[in-house]
Amino acid sequence: STANPKELERITELMTGLAVAELKQRNSKELAMSAIVHGNRLLDCINQGMNTVNKTEEKVDETERNLPSVPCYRLTAIAA
Repeated sequence: STANPKELERITELMTGLAVAELKQRNSKELAMSAIVHGNRLLDCINQGMNTVNKTEEKVDETERNLPSVPCYRLTAIAA
């Protein structure tokens, strides 16, 4: 079954505030989906930062210039 985006966000926010002991009691599917949502948020931030650097055309260290940009939908598809 597919969860809707609002439900995924709700689960993710719920998981964020739980202690480790409480997390151990949660469904493994919920934990996995929460991790995917957090990973997607992280990738969005990275991609936005990379786009900002590219738009402002600042001098960028060569190693930073060659960092990959990963669309979130690809990570989600791989994880699913």
